[in-house]
Amino acid sequence: MWIKGEYYDALDTVETVSRGALSRAGQPCPFHRLDWLRLVAEHREPGSRPLIVRARSEGTDAWLFLLQQPGGRLTALANQHSLRVAPIFSGPAEPLQRRRLIRAMAGRLRRPGLGVVRIALPAVATPDAELIGRAFGRAGWLVARRAAPPLWRTDTQGLSFDDYWETRPAALRDRIERAARAAPLDLEVADRFAAAMWAEFAALDEGADAFLRAFAEQESAAGSLRLAVARLGGEPVAAQLWTVDRGVATAHRLAQAPGRRSLSPGAQLSATMFRYLLNVDHVDQIDYGAGGDRWKADWAEERLPRQRLDLFNPRRIRAWGPALAAAASGLVRRGPLH
Repeated sequence: MWIKGEYYDALDTVETVSRGALSRAGQPCPFHRLDWLRLVAEHREPGSRPLIVRARSEGTDAWLFLLQQPGGRLTALANQHSLRVAPIFSGPAEPLQRRRLIRAMAGRLRRPGLGVVRIALPAVATPDAELIGRAFGRAGWLVARRAAPPLWRTDTQGLSFDDYWETRPAALRDRIERAARAAPLDLEVADRFAAAMWAEFAALDEGADAFLRAFAEQESAAGSLRLAVARLGGEPVAAQLWTVDRGVATAHRLAQAPGRRSLSPGAQLSATMFRYLLNVDHVDQIDYGAGGDRWKADWAEERLPRQRLDLFNPRRIRAWGPALAAAASGLVRRGPLH
């Protein structure tokens, strides 16, 4: 199988050569699209710069979007809001072909001219982590794995909210009903960005940074934004940011006022949002975000484990220290060099 590869340092060039394969129309996952990656790059830390690796073979492209940091360190082109980090594929690709494309990228990233010491990939879905780890190990890298907070998902195809709600634990339903009787909230779901509503959201969520606002405005223009706020006496006590695309609803941020937890405003707002997603948007799947919180199991059926990957280049002396430290903790694996 022939494989060709290139490097890029500008997303505008990637947009040109990918010919729409990384656009909203070409990628179902929002975290695999150029519009998301462009926002991440625009809000990246000073001193870093993009490095995009591409491998091509028989009608399939594999992309790995990275950031170059000082000292030969690479990280994923991602931030605290990136729920999925993985190589991105366009075109049909069998599992074996995917492994070979990633291994080809791993080999290129070991070339002396790049000076790569270490690559850090946070929060990679376990199947992708196994794929990456195997391919990089076979290309001569040392691979360290650690557990990362899981994602939560539930399939809702054909379900109304009442259908879904009947399957939830009785304790959850009773708690929300009691809270609603004790303190009725004003619950609002909007599908367009509004500065006043965003201010309420930002007042509750310290993570509502400039990047997230730009993303919310972008998704509003695309018709994908779902922004919800719960108020008590006009005061915002819970807020949530979601997107809906291709039948999949994704929770990006969930926040509630710490002093109002006894009223369960976040749970009340989640129930309202789920009702909207199922009865208005008719989504087939709900991704309820990341976290090891056991309470998310009350809302979502499936726990999707993730891993953090650290990939060390043994050709670089500076990689030996951190690689040895990871090995001492039993995290490092090395694959056969063939």
